[in-house]
Amino acid sequence: MGQRGYRHLFLGFFLVVSFVLTHPLPSQGQTVKVLMYDKEGKERCRFYVERAVTPEEQSRGLMFRKRLDQKKGMLFVFDREEIRSFWMRNTFIPLDMIFIDSSLTVVSVHRGAKPLDETVIESHFPARYVLEVNAGRAEECLINPGSKSRFVNLSK
Repeated sequence: MGQRGYRHLFLGFFLVVSFVLTHPLPSQGQTVKVLMYDKEGKERCRFYVERAVTPEEQSRGLMFRKRLDQKKGMLFVFDREEIRSFWMRNTFIPLDMIFIDSSLTVVSVHRGAKPLDETVIESHFPARYVLEVNAGRAEECLINPGSKSRFVNLSK
């Protein structure tokens, strides 16, 4: 390959890298703030979470991560309410799963999902959103069915 060929190759590589760096995947790069309230309306906790919107993002979830900061998590966003099923395949962090309906009310909480466990965890009631946080955080934040939530900076 001559000098001109290498220039074109370099230019093509540069354009691809520039595009990838300036155009994140649809759900990357945006942190959503999730505020959790008790039944009386008092704010109990806030989380700064990644969104999982596409089927690929939802399949991957928090798999293969070694740690998760206490105020971080992942919010799974679905188009409609239905019974949600999750498992912990390839997930190394113990998690609490908080199932939330379209009115942003917690409908079910699964506390302490075990790492690498493939037992199916269901929401019990239809949910549109699922918030995954470190195990123990739901109890610390007094998050129970009937608790309310609010999402800041969530666009689908």
